[in-house]
Amino acid sequence: MKLTNHIKLIPIVVFLLVSMTLSMATYAHTGADRTDPRTNHSHPRYERSGFQGASSFLDVTGSLEVDTAITLTLEIGPNEAGQAKIQEKLDQGNSNFTIDDFTNTISVSLLSLVEFEDVDGNGFTENDTIVSDLILDTTTLEEVIFEENVNQTIYIVNSQEDGLFSMIIIVNTTDNIPHDWKWSVEIEYNFVQTDTKLAMIHDINILRGNFFQERYDRRGEHLQEHKDLQERRLQDDLSRVPLFMRWDPEAIVDGEIAEIEASRYNDYLALSIIQGDFIDYDPSIGIDSSSLDNLDQEIDRVARKFADQIFSTRGILIVLLVSSFVLVVAKFKRN
Repeated sequence: MKLTNHIKLIPIVVFLLVSMTLSMATYAHTGADRTDPRTNHSHPRYERSGFQGASSFLDVTGSLEVDTAITLTLEIGPNEAGQAKIQEKLDQGNSNFTIDDFTNTISVSLLSLVEFEDVDGNGFTENDTIVSDLILDTTTLEEVIFEENVNQTIYIVNSQEDGLFSMIIIVNTTDNIPHDWKWSVEIEYNFVQTDTKLAMIHDINILRGNFFQERYDRRGEHLQEHKDLQERRLQDDLSRVPLFMRWDPEAIVDGEIAEIEASRYNDYLALSIIQGDFIDYDPSIGIDSSSLDNLDQEIDRVARKFADQIFSTRGILIVLLVSSFVLVVAKFKRN
């Protein structure tokens, strides 16, 4: 190869070096941005013009049904804006995300109240002796009473026998979204014996099926199950949308604070408490506000990711770098 040919290659080599340097700098910068997903978040929970909802791209809805049990259901999924964002990604030919990936449901059914002798002293289990029970279905419960005021929506479920059972479900409408349904259960149970406890039996289901089976049994995480029961929070962390059920560590029994014992009874959650004339406890189901924020950001990035990669400074530099490399190779071959 002649010296003049080498001299002609100098501008191309210099351009290659500059492009590589700028590309690396751009990569380092974008990497720094990714370490904090909240950086430059363009969808705050509250708009300056007034409250616009707790999520930009997701709808959260709740429902209450009294049939074979008292069932509270919380559903989350992309709204119209969220579906449009995700569809943009699908139209680009990338199938890593679907609308179903941002969809989840949790339902909690309060099945029955069980009076039992606590043989093991660790809450209601299969080893304990059942003394009496009350099935919470349409044969024992009245119609749901619905009340609405400025700040709250309230559902009230009473037993047909006065004073035996009352359940108050409170939805905070100031958030315009029931992302945390909290209910208060007030119980005046007719105990048969004086040395027994009362268990509230809950059937918890997520989108894929029974919570205990899907969350713990299929993964063999029984130690994690014990830990979660101790921490009073059951969360579906197998889903991109992590819905949860949680409860307070204590209840009010005849005006005094009493410990709630959480245990697994078959595939149900049993919350057990000492007996008294009046029992009040407060569980809830929902999704954390931080999870909603993260999901909003993820959906927002889904549609922009591909375009950003191609048309960003980094993307353009990479295209130029590859093109320059091809020119150099072709030049050498000709010489």
